[in-house]
Amino acid sequence: MGIDGLTTQKTFSRKVHEWIAAAQLERTKSKQEILEMYLNQVNYGSGCWGVEAASETYFGKHVQDLDLAQCAMLAGLPNRPSVYNPYYHKEAAKAQRNIVLANMLDQGFINDDQ
Repeated sequence: MGIDGLTTQKTFSRKVHEWIAAAQLERTKSKQEILEMYLNQVNYGSGCWGVEAASETYFGKHVQDLDLAQCAMLAGLPNRPSVYNPYYHKEAAKAQRNIVLANMLDQGFINDDQ
């Protein structure tokens, strides 16, 4: 999703450019499309870029076949992919997954039974 003109420099002008690019993106894409673009390009660790690659790497199945706990684990990975990598830091990955599930519960996306 590279946006022309954006650099890695931490400057005020870059932030302004990011804001303009985000506004243009929001005018041309739905929130669903923006989320899909993000999920397909974000780093999930272990050389995985995109949620489908992460799903296949960590769980050996397509993303649409994951259960809620597996989805929550993937949702927590982009925050710190090397720290929450389930291959190397199983307990940290589980703790992050539980934070994601607790937030989903608090916001009403899931219920206690789930």
